[in-house]
Amino acid sequence: IWLASYPKSGNTLLRSMLSAYFFSKERIFNLEIIKNIKQFPNAHNIKSAITQRNELAFQKAREIHKIEEYNYFLTTYLEAEQHSEVENLRNQLIFKFVTDTSTVEAYERFMKMYPTSKEVYQAIKNRDKLAFKEVLKKNNLQAFIDFIQKYPNAEQVEQAKKFQFKINHIESLYDEKDKQKHVIEETLSLIHISE
Repeated sequence: IWLASYPKSGNTLLRSMLSAYFFSKERIFNLEIIKNIKQFPNAHNIKSAITQRNELAFQKAREIHKIEEYNYFLTTYLEAEQHSEVENLRNQLIFKFVTDTSTVEAYERFMKMYPTSKEVYQAIKNRDKLAFKEVLKKNNLQAFIDFIQKYPNAEQVEQAKKFQFKINHIESLYDEKDKQKHVIEETLSLIHISE
């Protein structure tokens, strides 16, 4: 930070406010920290001050450890070297919330909003597992067909295909029994008519 001003124009006041902002974790002025902003700093000092500011902001975000604080850091300190680490911390918190919620929709929203997150693979597995549980509760042919079409890469697809085959087989047996029953009924009715 470089300040140029006329004498008695508030240079020291502005330096004290800036030093409290950049160099105090609590954002409270201390007479010692004003020395961090000299009246005519060079470019190296400016870069150093920005690095220190970013580190303090990063430490604050980690201490608070909330999604909103990480989002604030990500939108405010775009050039900070801690950017990807903060993004990972934020995504972990969001994923924990999604896992606690534990719905297919929550996992799908997470995958859509954070497709490059390290947790996406686990989100896919959890979503597929939940979706398959829902299909098992329905326990009908169409539910298994829909699951196989919607989640073709799910670990549970082979299991769904086995259930689909069993249900098809059972339905075909019932169809055959219905046909046989119908033939018997017709035969009995013909016998009854001929008497």
